[in-house]
Amino acid sequence: MRSVIAFIVFFMTDGIACSQNLVPNGGFEELNDCPNNGGQLQKTTHWFRGGVSSPDLFNICDGMDTCGVPRNIFGYQFPASGDGYCGMWAFSNASLPGYGTHEIIGVRLSLPLTPGQTYWASFRISWTSSFPSPEIRTRYATDKMGVLMRMDSVFEVWDWQPWPDHAHIFTEAVISDSLGWTQISGQFNADSAYSFLYLGNFFGDDQTEAILVDPDGNTDISYYYVDDVCLSTDPLDCDIHIGSSEVPILPDIRAWIGQGGVIHLDGLSAQVPIHAMVYDSSGRTVLSWTGGLDNGIFSGIGFPSPGTYFLRLIMERSARTFRLIAPNQ
Repeated sequence: MRSVIAFIVFFMTDGIACSQNLVPNGGFEELNDCPNNGGQLQKTTHWFRGGVSSPDLFNICDGMDTCGVPRNIFGYQFPASGDGYCGMWAFSNASLPGYGTHEIIGVRLSLPLTPGQTYWASFRISWTSSFPSPEIRTRYATDKMGVLMRMDSVFEVWDWQPWPDHAHIFTEAVISDSLGWTQISGQFNADSAYSFLYLGNFFGDDQTEAILVDPDGNTDISYYYVDDVCLSTDPLDCDIHIGSSEVPILPDIRAWIGQGGVIHLDGLSAQVPIHAMVYDSSGRTVLSWTGGLDNGIFSGIGFPSPGTYFLRLIMERSARTFRLIAPNQ
């Protein structure tokens, strides 16, 4: 089997429908129950853990900061789409009893693959940020997150030992973006009638590049949020655009807060209709606004206090999140 290195697209999207997606519940939206603690992947339908460790589930239904959205114990992130996402270890630089160094999640496909057929796979990941002061601050970012197809269901981490050091698609880039979502995608030719899709880091530590991103972190792991898992014979079903369209719909934009609580935006046309929301570090909405820009600014925000806020801009099916610092007035 020949592995195909993934295409990587740095952008955020909202509400992408995959009509031919063979991955049931690819956005982790269908729940058996609301998650309220770590390691509760079983509270979403179809998915299961692929090892002895415990992947996590996050959803807006949890009103606390443990498994909530956008704020939870690992950081602060809005879903790529819908109301939730899952989270998992990709690497550990510490020997922690009872935990594998990698976490794997799996799902039975709605239909087995057809041998000889070309398939496209994609998913979105976001590195967990170290702000605003989550309970767990991860120190490392890594590469090698990917998708591996198998014929059988795997529930124990030792069934992966030694790690296969290959995947049907994976990224060779270290992903350290904690504000947006990075799409990992690629194509492969099915050599068997695979019935299960697994997602994670399938490479040994000697094959994984780990970069220390947060020296002040308190946990020697690399951890990623995961959303929008898709597998299809048509790349457009998985929102994979080949060629010149493989660029962010929202251009390069710079955002900051000026005197008087004015949000300035550079790089976005005043004629572009957008929906803007501003949240404080606890996830509380302090502004929700729809329309165009007035000479590149939103005015009259009236931030309640100095500190860090998050600006979320949505245009058509794309979105982007900015971290803003409100100065002392």
